[in-house]
Amino acid sequence: MPITRRPLGPSCTITRVEAQGLIELYLACAPDPFTGNPPDVQTQIRSMYANLEKALLAEGASLGVVLSERLFLSDIDRHFALVARIRKDVYRDLRSGTSFLPATSFIQQPPCSPGQLCALQAWALVPTGHEALATDSIKTRFQNGSIRTLTFGDTRHVCVANITAVKEGQTPVESFTSQAEAMFRNADDALAEARVSWKDVLRTWFWLSDIDRDYSDFNDVRNTLYKARQVSRLPASTGIAGIPYPSALSCAMDLYAYQSKTPVEIATMHAKTMNEAPAYGSAFSRGLKLASPRSTVLFISGTASIDTTGEVVHIGDVENQVRKTCENIETLLDAQGASVDNLVSLISYLKSADSLAAFKKVLGERSWPGDLPNTTVVAGVCRPDWLVEVEGIAIVPH
Repeated sequence: MPITRRPLGPSCTITRVEAQGLIELYLACAPDPFTGNPPDVQTQIRSMYANLEKALLAEGASLGVVLSERLFLSDIDRHFALVARIRKDVYRDLRSGTSFLPATSFIQQPPCSPGQLCALQAWALVPTGHEALATDSIKTRFQNGSIRTLTFGDTRHVCVANITAVKEGQTPVESFTSQAEAMFRNADDALAEARVSWKDVLRTWFWLSDIDRDYSDFNDVRNTLYKARQVSRLPASTGIAGIPYPSALSCAMDLYAYQSKTPVEIATMHAKTMNEAPAYGSAFSRGLKLASPRSTVLFISGTASIDTTGEVVHIGDVENQVRKTCENIETLLDAQGASVDNLVSLISYLKSADSLAAFKKVLGERSWPGDLPNTTVVAGVCRPDWLVEVEGIAIVPH
């Protein structure tokens, strides 16, 4: 199963994974580079989507095969309506008049590059043989939420995106705890609409507008609701600062679920350099392994500069925090017989854009792939002393 990574111009990187009649594409796209004053946001959004479409065409694919995407915006309230309108035009199939809209999350996490106002990551699946992909965009009652499913052979992928505390026409409740509880109830309904359950969920993402204030309360809500739903195998997860739309909301979430008629192995990942997150009250695994006949996929949770006692290390030292974060991820991968060469996608969260140069320096020192799709954004981490967090996906060839 070949894994190839390559930049497609200065504004898009792509990883291609091919096995048993299916190509997976992991893409990170940005607007075209500029000199002088940055272009307005509309120009940048259109440029970003043009780069996505060109990247897919270079792989013999089209926008219709995109299963999920995440949009990173610098000002969610000002840019949401514009990006929503542009992407509907972009995804419209002019021949049939139908739209192919992937499951999409919209979050305010400004890109670290100066003047860049938006970025996106996308995941696409392309059949190589005669067996077709069966896709379905499920109409949902959740405000700005979306669900897309894909069936190939005896496997089914479900992406649930942008679930918040409100459904269409509702007014958000005020307290964070009430919003978080309503968000999880809406996630229950979304999973039911997609005909999956929490036992099928492998990966979650949570965005909190004020993570320093609300992360402890969020953990209390998640712990309680997971217990009530008997979630015994904790998903891989990222809990990070990010502002949903509208910004009056305090939290939002995404889910990825997987079903297979063929037996597969799903197991929790561990690293000898870190303790387990439930030890300090967070209900997630450090990573989750999905081993199917096609490949072994490793979902790496948001990882930071933490030690075996659960303490933050290298406080105030961004370079060494990045080194420790890299070490923890490398150890997670090594325990599964993998390395950074198996990485197919990253999202990196820096507390300050000023840390970008130091971040890139350390990744270069440790020989992490320089052509890896890696979107780097500004976001607060779940502890005030953490300066960086990194999440990723790796694939191990069989």
